[in-house]
Amino acid sequence: MTFQLDPIPSQSEIQKALAAFVASIIDTSVVPFIAGDENRVPEPSGGDFIVLTMLFKNRLATNIDTYADVSFTGATAGTVLTASAFILGSRIDVNAPLFGVGVSTGTRITSQLTGPPGGLGTYTIAPAQDIASEKMAAGKKLITEKWEYVFQLSVHSDDIMDSSDLATTLSIALRDTLASEFFGSFLDPDTGLHYEIMPLHADDPKKITMENAEQQTETVWIVTAHFQVDQTIFPAQQFADQLETGITEVDML
Repeated sequence: MTFQLDPIPSQSEIQKALAAFVASIIDTSVVPFIAGDENRVPEPSGGDFIVLTMLFKNRLATNIDTYADVSFTGATAGTVLTASAFILGSRIDVNAPLFGVGVSTGTRITSQLTGPPGGLGTYTIAPAQDIASEKMAAGKKLITEKWEYVFQLSVHSDDIMDSSDLATTLSIALRDTLASEFFGSFLDPDTGLHYEIMPLHADDPKKITMENAEQQTETVWIVTAHFQVDQTIFPAQQFADQLETGITEVDML
C-alpha cells in the first residue's frame, strides 16, 4: 500500500493561507511577512516586519475515514494522462494513485494540466509510461485528522507605537468573521484547492523585548493565533468493478 506522504494541506500550505490573510489587511510590501525558524535570514531593512512561527499542534478528534472511487477512460503518453470519459465517480484528484491494466505499480497523478478541476482533461503522472486508451481508476482512501494549529505572529518595529498598533490590528481581525470568511473562501493560488482551515481564536497582544544582531534592544508585540485544520493522507485503495457468482456443490447428508 502506497501513501501520500505529505498531508494535504501541508504546513507550508497552511502558512501560505495565513500569509495571504495578513496581506489582505496589512500592506506586506511595506510591512514584510516572513517565516520564522529559518537560518541565515537577516532582518528586513525596513523598520516594520512580522515573523510567523509555528508553536505546536493538538489533535482535536479521532480519524475520519472515507473512500473515493473513480473510474474513467484514460490513456498515457510519457508523463501525460488524458482522461476522456468518466465511467464512475466525478472527480480525479491530484496525488491519487492510478490503476489500470499495464499501469506501473505505484503510479500517481501529480498535477492537472488542462480541464476543470478534477474533471476531464490532461494530468501529469509519475513514473512515465505509454498506455493505449483503456479503463483506468484513481480510487483512494482518505484519512482525515482534525488539528489545532497554533502560530505566533511577532510584530517588530523601530517604533513601539507602530508594533503595538499592528499587533492590535492582527488580533482584532483574527477574532472577527472577517477571518472566517477569508479562510472559508480561500483557494491556494498554486494548486487551486480549498483547504479546511478555520480560525478558532487569537490571544491578546503581549509585549516582549529581544536583542537583535546589532545587540540593540527591540520591542516586539506578539499575537498567538489558533486554527482548526483538517489534514488528509491518501492510501491507495482499489475497488471491485465486477462481481462473478457461481455455485459450489457440497455433499448433502
